[in-house]
Amino acid sequence: MNEKTIIISGAGVAGLSTALAAIDRGYEVYLIDDPSPSLVPASQGLQRIIRASYDNEVYQRLASKGLQLIKNGPLSENFTESKRKVLEPGGTGVERKTFRDIKFEDLVGQYDDQPAGRIDAADALARMKQMAVDSGVIFIPEKVTSIVWEGDICHGVRTKEVWNNKGDRTNEGSTYLAKSVILCMGYRVLEFLAGQGKPIQDDLCKIGLVSWGEVQLDDRQREEIEKKGIQIVPGVGEYLLATKNRLVVNNAKTAEVKDPEQVVRALPLQENSYLYKETHDLSGWFLPHLKDAPFKLHYCLDLVTRNQHFLVRPVPESRGLYMVGAFGFHGFKFGPVIGTPAMDMVEGKLDPELEKQWSGTMDGKEIHPEIMPYRGFGEGEI
Repeated sequence: MNEKTIIISGAGVAGLSTALAAIDRGYEVYLIDDPSPSLVPASQGLQRIIRASYDNEVYQRLASKGLQLIKNGPLSENFTESKRKVLEPGGTGVERKTFRDIKFEDLVGQYDDQPAGRIDAADALARMKQMAVDSGVIFIPEKVTSIVWEGDICHGVRTKEVWNNKGDRTNEGSTYLAKSVILCMGYRVLEFLAGQGKPIQDDLCKIGLVSWGEVQLDDRQREEIEKKGIQIVPGVGEYLLATKNRLVVNNAKTAEVKDPEQVVRALPLQENSYLYKETHDLSGWFLPHLKDAPFKLHYCLDLVTRNQHFLVRPVPESRGLYMVGAFGFHGFKFGPVIGTPAMDMVEGKLDPELEKQWSGTMDGKEIHPEIMPYRGFGEGEI
């Protein structure tokens, strides 16, 4: 086994950023990703807001660097700079208001002076993946199912068989060995680590769900919304343009999901569900003249810690196993930069300030409490 072989499980924004950082440091990198997940990962949505404005100095610094790398690097082709207007907040946690409690036209706010924009998330991820492969990262389209253990030492991973769309078995599963394994699995890491006998401590994380709507626009409507830029009501929702004359409306009514398969079962319900109506009506609240425009509902799941700090740390009670995630729906803002501290962690030289904030101790002030899941959804509501 090469001393500088590393396995990364998950090819979302965290996995790809870490793979690019690792290959730059001379590692042999295996990037393993499930080719057919039951739910689209959080970082593969239609559009994501990129901004640098955070009250926390550490996140402000990292997000500012990430924004500059996006604007001036290969991902610039997927990025559109846009002004960003933050309106009167709708509250946080259990006290937050819903859009039904307030009138959009009554809200006041201003465009902030921080640079911001939007990125075509799925296209940007595809570009990052190609960059990784071109740099020498070995991409393996398989699903990691277990860790190869020797006592508490991680020596690699096992994968399951993969089937193609014709129903043919293309791989019977494999074992891959490495000195270090980094789990960049998004919300799925909770169940995975529990299955390996290394559960994340109780109450550290929740799986959060937000819904977002895709609204089809005509050319005139697109031009009108383009002038307004990104509109945000913290704790309530936001809207922003996407490619191909589409509008994205994000519902900030974050819910806790204890069983992600509940969301999979709910997907066929679509317009018959409570959440469809809630997100569709939010779109009409923002822009009443679009309430009858073609609309499609989507879901996004991610891990959220108690104070919204990321988790970039070794997996407790193990050696050679690490995790990078719990971005609380904010991961793409840090996409170009998160891989560097992730690899610093693996090499045992993570900045002490970052190590403290990302270790799971939950010290410090909350980062963005408006996204905290504040209740669960029933089966019929999703």
